[in-house]
Amino acid sequence: MSEIKSVIMAGGIGARFWPLSRRQNPKQFLSLTGDLSLIEETARRLQRLSKPEDIYIISNHRYSERLTALLPGIPRDNIFFEPVQRNTAPCIGLAATVIEQRHPGSVMAIFPSDHLIGNERAFTGRIREAAAIAGSRDVLMTIGVEPTRPETGYGYIQLAGEIQPGCHQVRTFAEKPNLATAQRFISSGDFLWNSGIFVWRSSVFLQALQQHLEDVYDVMTELKPVVDTPEFEAQLQRVFPLSPSVSVDYGILEQSRNVAVIRAKFPWSDVGSWQEAYLRSPKDQDQNVIQGEVIAVDASGNYVRTEAQRLIALVGVKDLVVIDTGDALLVARRDTVQDVSQIVNQLREEEKDEYL
Repeated sequence: MSEIKSVIMAGGIGARFWPLSRRQNPKQFLSLTGDLSLIEETARRLQRLSKPEDIYIISNHRYSERLTALLPGIPRDNIFFEPVQRNTAPCIGLAATVIEQRHPGSVMAIFPSDHLIGNERAFTGRIREAAAIAGSRDVLMTIGVEPTRPETGYGYIQLAGEIQPGCHQVRTFAEKPNLATAQRFISSGDFLWNSGIFVWRSSVFLQALQQHLEDVYDVMTELKPVVDTPEFEAQLQRVFPLSPSVSVDYGILEQSRNVAVIRAKFPWSDVGSWQEAYLRSPKDQDQNVIQGEVIAVDASGNYVRTEAQRLIALVGVKDLVVIDTGDALLVARRDTVQDVSQIVNQLREEEKDEYL
C-alpha cells in the first residue's frame, strides 16, 4: 500500500445546489447521482491510494458528528475542524502542517470532497504517477483533465513544456471562461480542465506558503509545535481565524514557478450545478430525472427532486430544474443553474438565515 497521505477538503457549502445544500447539510453530504453521499464516495475511492490511517479530512466544526458517523474508518485524530472558513490555502496549510510533523517529507494528495470520478483504476494510476514525480522533485503538481466540451463552469490550465511524457510545466491558469473563450481553449489543444486535485510533498507546500503567503505561513508556524498535544485545539481556535482567506490557486499556484500538471483522461466532474447532476443521473424515456412523488405530462429534459411530502406535477414544460425541500422551492431553466448561487448571496444580504 502506498505511503501517499490523502487529504479531503470538506468544509464548503455548495451554494449552487441550493435549496438542497444548506449550511447544516452541504453538498458533500448529498447523494446526487447514487446511494452514497459524495464524501462517502470520495473516501471509498481514496482507499485505493491510502490506508485509512493515511487519509485526512479538513472540515468545519458544525459537521463533526456527520463526518464521524459517515466515515467511521477514518481515525478521529485525522479529522480536523476549522473554526472559521478561510478558503483552500489555509485548509491545505493546516493539513500540510500536521502531516509534516507526523511524517516529514511525505507526499500528500489533496482532493475536494464532492467530485465524481469515473474509471477509478485510471484515476489511481494518474495520482500515483503524480506522487512519484512530487516525491522526487520540488514541484507543485496539479491534475489536469482532458476536456470533452467547451465547459464554462470549469477553470483551465494551459500547458507549457513537457517535463516527461504526460507531464508538463504550467504556463498559466485561466478562470471560468465565457463560451467563445472556452471554445478557443479547446481548439488550441493546450488547455486542460483544472480538476482542483493537487499532489506535492508537505515540506514543499509549506515552503511555498512561506514564500507567497507569509500571513498564512505564520499561522501554521504557531500550530506546528503543538500538533498532537493537548494544546492543539485551543491554539487552532485562537490562531486560525487570523489567517487571510485565500485560495491555493490564486495565492500559491499562480505565483509559483515550480508548478506542473499531469494530463488525465479519466471521466471527471466537480458536479458544480444542477445541470451537472442532471447529466450524470439516470433518465426516463422522456429524458426526465425524477426523484420523489412527481407526475410529468408532455414534459421532457427536466430534473425534478422533492424532499417534501407532496406531489409535484409538470405539464408541457422542458429543460427545467425543480427542487422542493418543503420550506423552499427552486424553479430554473437548466441552462441558468450556474446562477443559483446568486440566490444564496441575496438571502445573505437580506439576512434570511432560515433559508441558508
